[in-house]
Amino acid sequence: MKKRKEGNIHGTWILLYGIFFALGICITTLWKDELIEKSGFLGEYTLLCMRQVKMNYTDYFLYLLQKRAGIAIFLAILSSTYLGLAGIYIYIGWLGMATGIFLTGAGIRYGTKGILLFLGGMMPHQIVLIPAGIILICWCYQMCVSLYYPGKASEPVYGSKKQFVIRKIVQFQIILGVVIIGCLLECYVNPFIITKILKIF
Repeated sequence: MKKRKEGNIHGTWILLYGIFFALGICITTLWKDELIEKSGFLGEYTLLCMRQVKMNYTDYFLYLLQKRAGIAIFLAILSSTYLGLAGIYIYIGWLGMATGIFLTGAGIRYGTKGILLFLGGMMPHQIVLIPAGIILICWCYQMCVSLYYPGKASEPVYGSKKQFVIRKIVQFQIILGVVIIGCLLECYVNPFIITKILKIF
């Protein structure tokens, strides 16, 4: 029964992501003039800046770390409250919509080259960050339901609630470590890939 419940919630997450991904595509297609043309989304000036910018890797890494680790910490804290499940759904929906908007916008402006730019912008850090994000979502879900909705929990709570929380903190530190690795790849490897791809524009 617990495995069935866990499978159901995973299916709900996938469906939610797909719905908001499609919504992002629709929004970008319907309002492409405002979202792409007038906003300068991935315009020639933006690409020129990306080609010529001199990277300050330390500042860029700290920015990425603050952004990505900050989201992870915020979700972790939120999952320790009654609002944890709502935070998970909002986060998944936001990811789906952002992906749909960016992918569609890149495709509309540059066609196949735009899709290549989108994929290049994800490499290689998203190979690490996507699994970390999925594990983080599962971690947040188990944290919240175990504390406030034990009937939905598929992970048994061993020992006292304090021991359970300590164990979850250790698990979160591992997730955070993976996120840091992803930030390092995004900072020091991804700019090289993007520079190579931009040569075809």
